Amino acid sequence: MMKISFGHTILLIFLLTGSLQVIFAADNYDFKYDQLYYRVTNESLKELSVVPQFDSSPLYELDNIPNGDIIIPDSLTYNGKNYKVTGIASFAFPNNSGITSIEIGSNITDIEMRAIDRPSDCHTVTVDEKNPAYKSVDDVLFSKDGEKLIYYPNAKTATHYTIPDGVKSLAYGAIGRNLFLTDLSFPNSLQTIAAYNIYALPNLLIIHNLENTQLNSNEGYSFVRISISSIIFPEGIEIFQRYFLSGCNNLTEVELPATTKKIAWYSFTGNPLLTTLRCNATMPPIIPENDHVFEDTDIAAATLYVPQGSKAAYEAAYGWSDFGTICEDVAVGAETIEANLTFNIKTAQGRIIINLKNKHSIRIYNIAGVLMDSIADATGEVTISVKQGVYIVRINDENLKVSVE
Repeated sequence: MMKISFGHTILLIFLLTGSLQVIFAADNYDFKYDQLYYRVTNESLKELSVVPQFDSSPLYELDNIPNGDIIIPDSLTYNGKNYKVTGIASFAFPNNSGITSIEIGSNITDIEMRAIDRPSDCHTVTVDEKNPAYKSVDDVLFSKDGEKLIYYPNAKTATHYTIPDGVKSLAYGAIGRNLFLTDLSFPNSLQTIAAYNIYALPNLLIIHNLENTQLNSNEGYSFVRISISSIIFPEGIEIFQRYFLSGCNNLTEVELPATTKKIAWYSFTGNPLLTTLRCNATMPPIIPENDHVFEDTDIAAATLYVPQGSKAAYEAAYGWSDFGTICEDVAVGAETIEANLTFNIKTAQGRIIINLKNKHSIRIYNIAGVLMDSIADATGEVTISVKQGVYIVRINDENLKVSVE
């Protein structure tokens, strides 16, 4: 490949089977200030955006890729006029840059998807306190209202991160390609995850509280190439999109919610140690033919646990019938219920507390279906001490799932 510069246009020439193919990467900016390129986006309002040098790949000439500590000013003068810097365009800060920190000015109100495209050396993002649209908390970028986590820096060195309460969504690629994270905690408020999240975190060993979130939407390519050994997905998810939970070399156990209806393209592939999958859906979720779900995952040597009365349906269903062992399990398909006419259940730190109006038999199972405790004729308030985790409480013939912190 030959690369020739003609003014501010890159000309790429490829020799393909004796013919020439010419591709132009045209200028994408009006002027350059310090390391960054800027384009006028609204002349009447005098607004600028930070943009990549060119409008297509390559985004920058090699010598012009931003690096080091980047400061986005509140305003700049161009052609004798003052402009506010209000936006950051897609790929302005590419992943092959040497950017180490980003300081966002007070006038930025539009950060496009992949504007901060996971620069590998970035460890800090800060935002001017007067900014009306965005904020930074512990060097992590959020929407001003705190409902969207936009970017967790790739080079941030903390080993544990707790996503703050109130976060409802993770933006595209918000948490990924970090070599330091070993455990990650989710807030109950989480509802949606955009693509490429919890992605390529090779040292992520533990995930906390995911099963208690409100997560109901995902765009795929998430929970990929991480090192967890087990994971429980919350009720509400109906479709596991493409490449979801794939390439996890240490994964041995997975639990899917009763709401699961479909598992799509290449999800759950490349998990060589998977031995146990618990699916709480009474009817087998759809696995489309030729979608390669479970490819390079040895489900012929794994056990699938399904709700009572569902075994025959799973044995006849495409994709599911390939499991080596299919079992009905009392712990699978249990509902999470907090109250009943004759009893109610609540949890506290290390305790399951059951209030009974009448006599009942109680059995406590762990998530693997192992009986942990039993009381034949319980009444009144019963407190059972347990370790942190998810448990099945069987009261008479009703199975209830509870989570204990």
